[in-house]
Amino acid sequence: MKCLECGAELLENARFCSKCGHTVATPDRESTAPQMPSETPVPRKPSPGAAYAKRVRIPTSTRAAAVGIILLVAFGAGLGG
Repeated sequence: MKCLECGAELLENARFCSKCGHTVATPDRESTAPQMPSETPVPRKPSPGAAYAKRVRIPTSTRAAAVGIILLVAFGAGLGG
């Protein structure tokens, strides 16, 4: 059996495609699948903090280089003033 989404070969009794993650529909599973409402759902507005939800990790070497540059600039300004 092949995935209807990407065409990858599916394992027997697979519920999802191992390549693209698409749900595998078989005749016995289609009858037990939850029914979706016929109405179009109203899209949710993103929460105010949604843009800040993902935390970006800065590598240690980058942080160390930034601190070093700041210290050099501060030390240089102290000697020049």
